[in-house]
Amino acid sequence: AVELGGESTRIQALRRMGRAEEAHAALASALERSDGKVPPLGPVMISLRRVRAMLLQDAGHEAEAREEIDDLVRAVEGVGLKGGPLASLYSAQSDAWLRTGHPTAARAIAERALAVARAAQDKLPHSAEVGNALLQLARACRQLGDDVGSERAAVQALDHLRAAVGPEG
Repeated sequence: AVELGGESTRIQALRRMGRAEEAHAALASALERSDGKVPPLGPVMISLRRVRAMLLQDAGHEAEAREEIDDLVRAVEGVGLKGGPLASLYSAQSDAWLRTGHPTAARAIAERALAVARAAQDKLPHSAEVGNALLQLARACRQLGDDVGSERAAVQALDHLRAAVGPEG
């Protein structure tokens, strides 16, 4: 499982470097090697499925990517996943809905991500997950023509992200 978790990070790096074919091949290999060896809704599989959705988006298969994320969200909700990991998936789901031209749904999902992230934040003053959810909310608001809401969410997102991951993060 540790090896496969590292593989997910490697696949994401390949993706960011624009080496899509290598990323797809590495993902296929990782999924084959994971079959029956890691829990289907454990952190490694969740990460691999998120990477698969990203690769689908990169290839222009936005609807398929959205289906992958929607499927994953339904599955993890069904097993009671909570906190930052769920907020992160909601943010990815909001992005997928926004990319497929559904800003109203994307906004509602971003608000759900924000609520979950804030609950997980507990007493911490800043949170990267809160920042990511606010960033998704800002994007959805912008698409809906709510410039005031978009700017408000973006300013709050930057405050959280700078404090949580640093100005260079």
